This record gives sequence, C-alpha cells and structure tokens, in this order.
Amino acid sequence: MPEQLIGTWHLASVVGVFDDFFCEFSDGDRTWDINESNITVAYNGVSDATCDALEEGSYTYSVFESNGEHILLTDNEEYGRFTINGNEWLINRIVVPGGTEMDEFQFKLIKQ
Repeated sequence: MPEQLIGTWHLASVVGVFDDFFCEFSDGDRTWDINESNITVAYNGVSDATCDALEEGSYTYSVFESNGEHILLTDNEEYGRFTINGNEWLINRIVVPGGTEMDEFQFKLIKQ
C-alpha cells in the first residue's frame, strides 16, 4: 500500500461530517508530496488554515492495517483511516478538539 502513496497529491476537498463543513481547493493549491518515508505539505501561496488537513511542513509517515482498514500515521500518531481507488485517496479522520466534542472529517486527494 505505501507504494501507491508515492507521488504528488492535490488536496481537492475537506468535508466535516457533523459540522456540515465543506472546503474545496483548486488544483495545486494544497499539495502533499510523498516519498518512501516523508510527506511534505505545501500551501503554494494559499493560506486559509481553517480547511487544512495537515499544517504546511514535512512529516514522517507509515501505514498499517487493522481489521482490514489501512491507517495512516504521521509523526507516529494516527492521522486517519483511508482508501485509495485509482488516483483518488480518501482519508477519514475523527477529531476531538479539546477532548469534548467529536467531528469526523473526510479529506479527498487526487494524484497528479
């Protein structure tokens, strides 16, 4: 599975399941460049932090499988469960800000 991740991905959209939240990005606004061990996130001149999946920067990553699901770890912390279908990568992430309320976000990335 990690070999499918290698390349440049464009963050196309972010959807908040419980908060009815939606952001859509133009091709190239947000990129994730992935090699065998790192993800480098670039905002490419666009700075709306309310919709970002990862902060701009570089992260180590790994992938493992649990109960038939693929799980992405960034900097040794679980980031989300994901599927890849062709050039589309969907990451589902559950966030509990401040430990009180939960939301689930779905990140859609397209391989360039």
